Amino acid sequence: GLPGQSVADLRHDIDIAADMDVQHISCYALTVEEGTALDKMVERGEALLPDQDAFYDEAVDYLAQKGFKRYEISNYAKAGCECAHNRIYWQYRAYTGFGAAACSFDGTDRHTNAFDIDGYIKNSPGVFRQTEHIGKATAMAEFVFMGLRMVEGIESARFKERFGVDIYTVYDRQLADNQDQGWLVVEKDRVRLTPQGMKVGNKIFLTFLPLIY
Repeated sequence: GLPGQSVADLRHDIDIAADMDVQHISCYALTVEEGTALDKMVERGEALLPDQDAFYDEAVDYLAQKGFKRYEISNYAKAGCECAHNRIYWQYRAYTGFGAAACSFDGTDRHTNAFDIDGYIKNSPGVFRQTEHIGKATAMAEFVFMGLRMVEGIESARFKERFGVDIYTVYDRQLADNQDQGWLVVEKDRVRLTPQGMKVGNKIFLTFLPLIY
């Protein structure tokens, strides 16, 4: 969705990637940050942005034609080439970050290293700039909206194993409301976004926060 970009340009870029035998593509719409030079150019009418919805639909369809299977809201891959690293985040599993400002998650607490390199070297290992305890309500909500990013969605058994409660009980209202909007598919063993829900993921995720449980 760059200024002046056409749908034909988008298809051309995807063609180039496919011809280079690229195995994985992350595809995001342009976000114009407030106060940037581009934001001011758009306000003055000096930069015209294309229809993001049209670009979104074209990217989804054309990437599929080129053999890239969508497995997450913004990620597409050839068979067997899905990003193992990012799936750790989407499945809400533990990870360790190394280096200045890196973040780690042990399943209960989130730790952030010192932002500056000298401070990181001085305090490493094990001394964090910040430690945030993730309470149960927040952890459940994060588990849900991270998991819903994946096309496969959330297995209800994994939610119950992790938190000891049933996802359909905890989020009965949210699931019903989003299903009524046509944004969620609620099945016996999993919950997942519809293609239309993929377009408004952030709006859906917000319905799970805040949660009083």
